[in-house]
Amino acid sequence: MDEAAVHAIAEELVGGHVERCQRVTAGGNSRLFRLEAASGLYALKFYRTSRHDPRDRQETEALALRFLEERGLRCIPRLLAVNRTRGCSLLEWIDGQPTDSIGTKEIDQALQWVEVLHSLRRWAEPGRLPWASAACCRGVALEAQVVNRHARLLPILPSHRELADFILEYFAPALKERLACAREIYQKGGLDFIGELPLSWRTLSSSDFGFHNTLKKSGGDLTFLDFEYFGWDDPVKLTADFLLHPGMNLAECYPEGRQQFLDGVIQIFKDDPHFPLRTEALFPLIGLTWVLILLNEFIPEGWNQRCFADDNRDRTKAQKQQLQKAQILLNQLQVNDWKILA
Repeated sequence: MDEAAVHAIAEELVGGHVERCQRVTAGGNSRLFRLEAASGLYALKFYRTSRHDPRDRQETEALALRFLEERGLRCIPRLLAVNRTRGCSLLEWIDGQPTDSIGTKEIDQALQWVEVLHSLRRWAEPGRLPWASAACCRGVALEAQVVNRHARLLPILPSHRELADFILEYFAPALKERLACAREIYQKGGLDFIGELPLSWRTLSSSDFGFHNTLKKSGGDLTFLDFEYFGWDDPVKLTADFLLHPGMNLAECYPEGRQQFLDGVIQIFKDDPHFPLRTEALFPLIGLTWVLILLNEFIPEGWNQRCFADDNRDRTKAQKQQLQKAQILLNQLQVNDWKILA
């Protein structure tokens, strides 16, 4: 879509003249434009669609933002207009800086956000909100996710020697071990690896949750962004995604934050008697899923997804960088003990 077309869509949604329409850096699944108009500043977001991916990111984010605004939340951008035909939405522009500096205050705000989402589940009418993307409310669902992602890589291994060495020599044995370990923990703890997590123990999750999807305002308050994957999930999945998400690398920028966050979520989900045990069992498997997500640049559809947001990427360079990140994350998973039992 050319600049003139984007500008025309922007003026249609704003309902008036747009003086400037500037593309800004966005995530891996959307294109974002900053709009300057007489009536104010806006964000115009285009959502990627694919025949390989049935998820309706635009509708999910719209549902989430409307639900959260109805409940009085102000730490999110307001949804102002939607164009389903063009696959874009007009949002409030948030003035803020990336949350690059992380400390106790930022972790506390993240925990407050988790607590708010968990409390709002009481007002989520059945059927109104979807499952979170890649939700894991059954042990077997998580097992299927990581096994299927692993299988998607196997056909391309003959064309990528370094990737093949990593997958066959290091990842595959780790996957086999962790799957067996997870089932054993469930069995010894009297949990059902196949059955679905009871509704009372589920939580609402923004899914792609981390400081990489926040902006820090001048006073230090955070605004939470990106709700394309919002929905119901196991609190263990929310916890693991926050601690492991490569978009912010918490272990590197604020190592103390891991324990602070774990201590906080244990209190938030204290009514769930099996949260610590499920964390011990499932956390490494969620980590292995992230290892595979980092390798999406090797898969044609995964690469096309990244190029939607940034069409100037060097694929060979990106693949090398992502393989290095995957190796580092796998090493971290093998070193760390994720038991959080008191």
